[in-house]
Amino acid sequence: NYVLLSHCPHHNVWHLIQLEQIFKKIQAGEVSRTWSITLVKPDEKTKLESCIVGLQFFCVGERLDMKVDQRSCDFSLGLPNDFFAMAVLLHLVCKSSVGEDHAQILKQGRLYWNFGHLHIYENNFKRTKELLERLPNPLRPQLRIRSNAPLLLAPTSSGGSRTRRASGRYSRSLI
Repeated sequence: NYVLLSHCPHHNVWHLIQLEQIFKKIQAGEVSRTWSITLVKPDEKTKLESCIVGLQFFCVGERLDMKVDQRSCDFSLGLPNDFFAMAVLLHLVCKSSVGEDHAQILKQGRLYWNFGHLHIYENNFKRTKELLERLPNPLRPQLRIRSNAPLLLAPTSSGGSRTRRASGRYSRSLI
């Protein structure tokens, strides 16, 4: 499920192709509530099925919201990591939203989550209880991305396309 935040081997490039199609629509100035990415191929054999199975983007005015569909999640170990990774992805998609017909970068909106199975493993009960009893930090965490950081997928001119290396990897790292 972290294929979107790392270099992709050739057989997993289809995740990026789906994201690229959404970028083209955003950069063209389109507004929609139906853009989605499927992170699971039902016929693909894997050692461990992806926990995050899909993403949906909602463009509302100048704001972009994202919904994450998660098949299974360990509340105390997996959720903090997954939440951080998807928040970074939403920020990077917004940062890359500028295009020929969309001159303004979209603002990061809300992050929605849908869980199929949210669980706590028995050996983590004590740590999870401690986590839930902690007082929140009064300082809210902030994500800052350098203004000169590379875009997920750079804008293209009309009819243009992004290139992949011969190895099947996209030519730039996502973060």
